[in-house]
Amino acid sequence: MVRPAFRIDQARLRAVREEQGLSQATVARKVASLMGRPVTDSLTRHYQRIEDTGQTSSGYAKALAEVLGTSVPLLQGHENPEPYHYLQYVRRLLEERLAAGGSDALQALLARQGAGDREEALSYLTEVIAERIEQVLLVRSPAMVADLVSLTGLSENELLVPANVQGFWFLSVRSALFSYSEVINGVASLNFRAGEIIREYLGDRGDDSTVRMWHDGSWTRLEIGLARGRDTMHVDFTRCLPDAAGLRWAMASWRDRFFLEPALTAAAYASADIVTGFDGTTAPADPRRLRFVIGEYAGTYEKVIGKTTVDGDVVAMPESLRESAAKDGFTRRLFMNWLTEGLRATLMPRLGTRPPSAWLLRVNGAGVEISLRDSRGRDGIFAELQYQIVLTEETGAGEFDPVPVREKDLEGLRQQIANWLAEPDVAGRAEETGGFENV
Repeated sequence: MVRPAFRIDQARLRAVREEQGLSQATVARKVASLMGRPVTDSLTRHYQRIEDTGQTSSGYAKALAEVLGTSVPLLQGHENPEPYHYLQYVRRLLEERLAAGGSDALQALLARQGAGDREEALSYLTEVIAERIEQVLLVRSPAMVADLVSLTGLSENELLVPANVQGFWFLSVRSALFSYSEVINGVASLNFRAGEIIREYLGDRGDDSTVRMWHDGSWTRLEIGLARGRDTMHVDFTRCLPDAAGLRWAMASWRDRFFLEPALTAAAYASADIVTGFDGTTAPADPRRLRFVIGEYAGTYEKVIGKTTVDGDVVAMPESLRESAAKDGFTRRLFMNWLTEGLRATLMPRLGTRPPSAWLLRVNGAGVEISLRDSRGRDGIFAELQYQIVLTEETGAGEFDPVPVREKDLEGLRQQIANWLAEPDVAGRAEETGGFENV
């Protein structure tokens, strides 16, 4: 019986080897040593056949990955090469090209990166050239290829091996009203675009809206729903590698997910009322456990005086009222209104001790900040933080987790506090409702 061949991406294998400055003979000897095989004259020829055909055994592929400090899936083309390794490869290439005289265009491009520190200029030049190579893989422009051949001295085939600097992402968006797809360059741009899509879709229609996020193989999926209406938007994206045949899906690296997941979660938390994160946890799990946590400070976040919570007496809310709000898609608005009324009784005795003009109110991140304006009338950046109000879910005795809260709801809360301060004789009634109870 003929043993089936194990296939790897020969272009990827060659690129990973060259990125590390290793010869074919060196790799062949290291693999043989790792596998306990004798060193013979045929080792290099055997390795060359693998780079030419992409066919080998799974055991040899595993040893190759270990020698090259990478993974078998990457050698098969299912993962992206590390940007650091690829940039090091391009830098070595440019250093050799410049040491040999290089082209006039390459010398001029290096000079434009800065005449002071040559090492720093070479680092900038490396990124410029590497990003151009990456773009060529996608657009396949003959003029761009010819320009890079002249600059780098590489052949066209050598230029078109897999590269990874910013990386490419294929994005698909579907809803009842429209669907479209696009290719995005770089995880930072993807984060911005995905956040923009969430904000635009929910907009003013976001009452009791939901965002669910999860990974599905190489794909990351977002499901955005509205409490009122049947429409649901699906946003799906995956890393991709362009080649002559088109786009191939690829697994996101741990670094991709490190930058993606917090940014996507923050965008969902600022636009929706209920979010199910990548770990499968839904926040808030129960709206009846929503609380305002008020932090009291002496000028900065580093100087914490105390904290207190506001529950708005939501436990006394009639179940029929909550059911009616849920049916109409206004659950979050109902609980925010109850909590806000409770907030007034806790907060205003403190704010009323000073004239309204002394306070600066602003939305900052996931909360509302209340600061004392600078007595010299300077800009708000000199204001001294006194209180921060954050919407949370009480998960245990004295334990609170942040929950999604829409930017427009925070702005509404800020405006409500401003309205309280604008009421007549607010300072004279400062002690009517009791004091601030620290915990």
